[in-house]
Amino acid sequence: MHLLIVFIFLFGAVFAVFGFVKGIRLFTQDPEAFYATEEENDFVSKATEKKTFSDEISLAKISPRDHIRGRRDAAIILVEFVDLECPFCKSFHGTLQRVMEQYSREEVAWVYRHFPIDSIHPKAVKEAVAAECVAMLKDEKAFWDYIDAIFEITPSNNGFDVSTLPQMAEQLGVDRVKFEQCLVSGQFDGKVKNEVIQALAAGATSTPYTVVMVGDERIPLIGEQSFEEMKTLLDSLLEK
Repeated sequence: MHLLIVFIFLFGAVFAVFGFVKGIRLFTQDPEAFYATEEENDFVSKATEKKTFSDEISLAKISPRDHIRGRRDAAIILVEFVDLECPFCKSFHGTLQRVMEQYSREEVAWVYRHFPIDSIHPKAVKEAVAAECVAMLKDEKAFWDYIDAIFEITPSNNGFDVSTLPQMAEQLGVDRVKFEQCLVSGQFDGKVKNEVIQALAAGATSTPYTVVMVGDERIPLIGEQSFEEMKTLLDSLLEK
C-alpha cells in the first residue's frame, strides 16, 4: 500500500513539472496569488487547519453544502475538483459513474466540488453556478442529473452553448424564471470561488483533481484515471 502511495506522489511530481498528460494544467505561479482578499485567506486557513497524510494535501471537511453520491460514512470518499469544460473531466466523469455502479454506497462515495479554470474555460464558471441554482431550486438528484447532462452534451474546451442552460434546467422540473434570476444574481459566485480556493489548498494545479479519502489518509489522483486504474486502487484500499 505504501509503495502505491509513493508511486502516486512521484507521478504527481512528474506531472507538475512537465504539464498536462491527462488533465488541464492551471498555473505555475504561487497559488497565494489567487487569494485576493483577507476574507478568502481566512477561509483557506480555516478550511486547511487539519493536515492529513501530507502537509501538501489540506482538504476542507465534507459539509452539508457538498454534493455527494453515496453515503457520507462510506469506507472510501472520492473528492473530485471539476471543470465542466475540461475534456479530461468529461471522460473521467464517465469513469466515476461506472465506479458508482460497480461499488455499493457503503463502499465508495463521490463528492463533487467546482474547479472551473476560467482563464481558458470562462463558460465553466457559469455552468458551475447553473448547477448550484438547479440544486437550490430542485434537489440534490437534479444537481447530479444536470452535471451528467452538461458532460453528455458539451464538446468541451469552452464549446458549450450556455444559452441552453435554462432549457436544460426546465427539463429537470426547475422553474425557468427563477433559474434565470438565480443565474444572474451572483448568489453562488462565492461558493464556486471558495471551492476553487479549496482545490488550490488541496494541491490542485490541473483538472480533474481527485483526493481519495480513506480514514485519515489522503491520496491525490492527478488527471484522468481509467476505470481499470480506479478499480485496482479501490479494491486494494477496501482489502486493507
